[in-house]
Amino acid sequence: MNNLISKNKFYASFYGLAIGDSLGVPVEFMTREELRLNPVTDMRESGSHLQPKGTWSDDTSMSLATLSVFSQKYFSYHQICDEFVNWYQCAKFTPHNETFDIGDTTRQALHRYLTGTSPLECGLNEESSNGNGSLMRMLPVLHFIYLEYWENDDRITPFAREFIYNLSALTHAHEFIFE
Repeated sequence: MNNLISKNKFYASFYGLAIGDSLGVPVEFMTREELRLNPVTDMRESGSHLQPKGTWSDDTSMSLATLSVFSQKYFSYHQICDEFVNWYQCAKFTPHNETFDIGDTTRQALHRYLTGTSPLECGLNEESSNGNGSLMRMLPVLHFIYLEYWENDDRITPFAREFIYNLSALTHAHEFIFE
């Protein structure tokens, strides 16, 4: 694979994530009918979270937190959880130094981590906690796996599959997420 092409795709995908997320923050919780009558055509302010134009959500922030750890040569699940805590408690990786709209499952998992639970045991596995909270931060994971662990026949290795599971399980460990 051409490194320039992969680098360009990498940057484009993160810009797309942040821009799409920023377009979606002000209209979160709006109905399809409300959006049909007032479609998103540019950046907006306010919305349910009362944020300025261009504000991305926890989706982008947690992806950036994950990416920051992946940029190191060696990393651990503890380091990823530490960066999630830095986002949650210190507003690191946020556009305006404010953490908002953290999902309840993510919040509970981070509290478990802060009280000494091992990272791979922090994720909640109750049926009520099987939301999409871990999916939102999978973009850097997919890039990492594509560059490091993708097989020539378009399959991921068993190690990569386990890695995806473990990264999700840091916050969301219900079995439905992995089916």
